[in-house]
Amino acid sequence: MIPALEQAMREAATIRVIQDTWKKIEPYKEAHGVKMLIKLFEIDPDISRLFSFDDDEVPLQRNDKFRKHAKTVMLAIGEAVELMSDVDSLVKKLKTIGAA
Repeated sequence: MIPALEQAMREAATIRVIQDTWKKIEPYKEAHGVKMLIKLFEIDPDISRLFSFDDDEVPLQRNDKFRKHAKTVMLAIGEAVELMSDVDSLVKKLKTIGAA
């Protein structure tokens, strides 16, 4: 098989696996987003200081503003996962998200 074709087929298969996996966690995006961000803050506590909800007295798991942000992050990741097979659209979307 032609190496470039073989690589493209592997990449397409990888994209399908990622998109299929995302479909399984997507219904629980808020819960997974909360867990992901809390883990990120545990790994690098300085990051949490960049967000205003860090000042709230409510624990992050129950903080409505934090939960909403976690869901927004997961929605953005979902959009990126959906566009993985269309690199030009993916790059445009990531630039839009980065500019927000």
